[in-house]
Amino acid sequence: MVLCAMFIGKVVHRYEENYNHCMTNTFLLSILLILFLFQINHSLASSLFYIRDRSILDDGNQLDRTDNHFELNAHIKPSYDLMESDHQYRIPRLSCKLIIPVLALFLGIFLILTIVFAALFGVERNKSGSSPTASTASASLTTSTASASLTTSTNPSVVTTTQAPSVNNVCLTPYCVKAANYLLQSIDTEVEPCENFFEFACGTWLKNNRIPDDAGSVDTFNGLRNQLDVNVVDILTSPIPSDLNNTQAVINARRLYASCVNETALASDGERALLDVINDELGGWPILQGSSWNESAFNLTNLMSKLREYNQNVIFGFSTSTDDKNSSVNYIRLYQSDLALEQRSNYINTTKLTNAYSRLISDIAKAFTNDTTMIDGDAKDIFDFEKNISVHHWTPAEQRARQNETVRTVMGNLTQMLNTSFDFTTYIQDMYASSNVPLNDNDVISVSELDFIRNVSAILDEASPRVMQNYIVWRFI
Repeated sequence: MVLCAMFIGKVVHRYEENYNHCMTNTFLLSILLILFLFQINHSLASSLFYIRDRSILDDGNQLDRTDNHFELNAHIKPSYDLMESDHQYRIPRLSCKLIIPVLALFLGIFLILTIVFAALFGVERNKSGSSPTASTASASLTTSTASASLTTSTNPSVVTTTQAPSVNNVCLTPYCVKAANYLLQSIDTEVEPCENFFEFACGTWLKNNRIPDDAGSVDTFNGLRNQLDVNVVDILTSPIPSDLNNTQAVINARRLYASCVNETALASDGERALLDVINDELGGWPILQGSSWNESAFNLTNLMSKLREYNQNVIFGFSTSTDDKNSSVNYIRLYQSDLALEQRSNYINTTKLTNAYSRLISDIAKAFTNDTTMIDGDAKDIFDFEKNISVHHWTPAEQRARQNETVRTVMGNLTQMLNTSFDFTTYIQDMYASSNVPLNDNDVISVSELDFIRNVSAILDEASPRVMQNYIVWRFI
């Protein structure tokens, strides 16, 4: 029985990774079954011998009741001896005849059940084990087919593909192949992804792309932006399609582009067009007017509202966004605007970058006027003011880590929540009113970088009108 159990365990080993565990369990089960059958055998034999002894006593002890006392009859004695001798041999034979069929029956049941369960277990394991293999083979087949279907071309703009079988759900359109090729050209296969996934995914891209001298950063969208600019120029310079002849937006866009590329008109107008906007609409640039600039007419809310008409977010920014959880709901966003030098770290120490930035302010101001008496001082004040703002500016990493600090409220509670002297409610309402979109107190507004907004509002309270006017107009230029 033990050998049979070990054989069954060996069969199960084909589908069981832990062979020792399977063999041990099968062996122990066999031992327990043997002990159980042995106990049945012992109990049955004991019962039969007990019955034998009782029958001998009943037959051998014949009582003589004629003498009023108990006595064995003499003629019974020989019969008792013969009966005892006969039972000593007959009863064990009877026991063996009964036990052997019982043992054979249990053994047969055990073997049948073991074989059945082992077969079922093997079938199930075989099914579960074959699925990953089939999937892997299918994936390998798909990869091989996709790889084989690509044809290299000397013209980078043309990609030739061979249609793969329909059973392989692989996109082989020119756009998909181009995207796959871009990803393959970006990864660094020499890097172990489990050790440094960023280098694995972007290592080759970083080696092939350098930050230009005139830019603070470069990313995958730079090429897309450049291509978009080329496409827009083609649209603006090509003949207008007949179905767009009367579209005012298209007419205005083409007129604006034509004015930008008209170098003759630009040379004739010079800086006069820009100065007209600054003086007539923004209240002038004090750095050019020296001590003659009148700060009594300064109004921060009106100035920032006027810049919004030119799509300029200075110090504070706001926009209309779609709710991520409900695309049918829009809300207003109030947030920090960008810095001129982009990153807060660029303002910490005096470097070539900060010196060049301060010199740029002075040089542009001197290009507009001959009175340079206050330009250097005003340029320094502009830089120092922006540096104070940069101290509270959130970095991209802080924005991601502190997203839970974004506060949502309604327009009616905005002033009370911010607790600043700058009237954000009027500022935002004026912006939407200029687009014929009235706001009410129940309109939802989301405020991010709350610390920045409050701290910079305090800086605005302490700054002089001249410094604020100089800085805001400078950012407009």
